[in-house]
Formats: sequence, C-alpha cells, structure tokens
Amino acid sequence: MTRLDPSTSTYAVVGKMPANGKIGFSVRIGDSDIPEYHKDGQYYVESNLFTPVSYLQEVREMVYGEIEAQEWPVTPYAVKVYVSDGEKDLYYSLKLFIDGVKIDSTLLRGGESQ
Repeated sequence: MTRLDPSTSTYAVVGKMPANGKIGFSVRIGDSDIPEYHKDGQYYVESNLFTPVSYLQEVREMVYGEIEAQEWPVTPYAVKVYVSDGEKDLYYSLKLFIDGVKIDSTLLRGGESQ
C-alpha cells in the first residue's frame, strides 16, 4: 500500500521489505537506495516528490469542449532484487507486484541481482 503524507509531500511504501537471508530487495531513486524506516510495527521507504530525477507529467484532455491541462510530479524509481551468493546452483523465480498488479518477473541464480 502507498500513502501520501501531505505535510511532507512524500510517499511511503508500507510493509516489511522482504528479505530472508537469501533474497531481498531495495527501492532506488537515481543511483541511491532509499533508506528503510521502522515505526509502530511498519516498515517504510519514502522520497520527496521533487528529487533531482523528478519531472512534471502533463496531460491535456478535452472536457466539455475545452482543453484542460493537469500536471503532477513523477519520481522514477527502480526496485533492485538480489539473491545471496550461498546457493549458486539454485534458480529463483521472482515476481514484482505493486498494489496487487504484476509489474515484472525474472529468474535469478544465487549471487545475481537485477
């Protein structure tokens, strides 16, 4: 689940970042991992909506015969998945879901990341 905190203009991803000693992931903006925070039994990552890699997305549409334009900030992010070096002969099938929608899937061997 994602939440917008209006007081700081940040998004927070709620839920423990999965890691079990063999597989884990980090969320990245630009070339940096976003720090993970723990509070009240929840884990979060957050980012200001206006980072050096952010941009404004604009959409124009016809509404009742007039062109209306809207824009909002977009901050591109990446999810880095890693598998520990321990079992290089094993393959792991990984699927990424965001808000219940499958975004991507990959197959990694021990020691690989993507």
